[in-house]
Amino acid sequence: MKTITSRALLAVALLTTFAWGQQPQTEPTLSDFSARFEARSGNDLALSLEFVNALRDDSGMASAVPALLRGGGVSTDASRTMLHSLERAGTSAAQRALVTVFSDPAQRHLDRLRAVVAAGGVAAPTKETLDGLWGAANQRHDPQAVDVANTALLAIGVVGSTYRDLQPKSYPAVRDSLVGSLGMAADPIERSMLLKALGNLHDPVVGFDANVYLFDSSATVRASAADALGFMGAEDSRDLMLSVLVDEPRGVVRAALVEGLSSLTADAGALGIVHEVILDEAHPGARAHMAAYLGEHLDLIPEARETLEAMMRTDPSNRIRILAASTLSHPPVGG
Repeated sequence: MKTITSRALLAVALLTTFAWGQQPQTEPTLSDFSARFEARSGNDLALSLEFVNALRDDSGMASAVPALLRGGGVSTDASRTMLHSLERAGTSAAQRALVTVFSDPAQRHLDRLRAVVAAGGVAAPTKETLDGLWGAANQRHDPQAVDVANTALLAIGVVGSTYRDLQPKSYPAVRDSLVGSLGMAADPIERSMLLKALGNLHDPVVGFDANVYLFDSSATVRASAADALGFMGAEDSRDLMLSVLVDEPRGVVRAALVEGLSSLTADAGALGIVHEVILDEAHPGARAHMAAYLGEHLDLIPEARETLEAMMRTDPSNRIRILAASTLSHPPVGG
């Protein structure tokens, strides 16, 4: 009896296929995916996952995305899905494609911003990606690219946080570069964005570098410093934040200080100071943050319940009256 070879079996399979009038299946191209995204407005999870897997399997497909987007004709919904898929694919080719998109002034501005965000969100960012983000962050001289530069700074902070967890040997260089850039930044907006980037590191050690900016001449910078200290979990900065809170002249900064304090471990002393100043607080935003902070920790400061009950009845802001009522209707965090 003769043995049937694998070649013979393949021939039979092909003959059977053609006998039924069918053609061998081919892998979808980037154009195919683009057309399918357009037909479904980019909102199809199964299709998105299929595209992510294709990007992982075919580096050439990932490399072709920037040219497709640059050529126009791709809707913003479809481009959003493609850029997010590059982030999820996370391969070196996918990351290079994201860098190509956000580094190219000829790309649609919204696509550049989305590509920056996606680059910051990849699970294992490469050095090439980090270098590309720094390149974008340094393009502040171009009025058309300032928001790309600002977003790139925030993304660098996110990448730094990822490095801190996954590549600890590479993390200090990212942290030190951000701190160094902050020290040299003359523009208040740039200082503000660098502080937010430092906050994205979630590293309490950096709190020491941010503390001084609570006294910056710009209220925007002071507010960003307060927010960043909260994101960092800078417990050692609590007392300084409280002392600044009492004397800070701008309501928006006081709001940021209380929001930052609420991100730290609840402290009876801090809650007591906020309770002392809340009824004299004129800024609605700051007063709202104070009410929320106290309401979350009534187990540590039960005397604030009476204050919140009074605010629920008499505060001039409808939003704060509702907020006070809401905090009183829920059990405290420690309860």
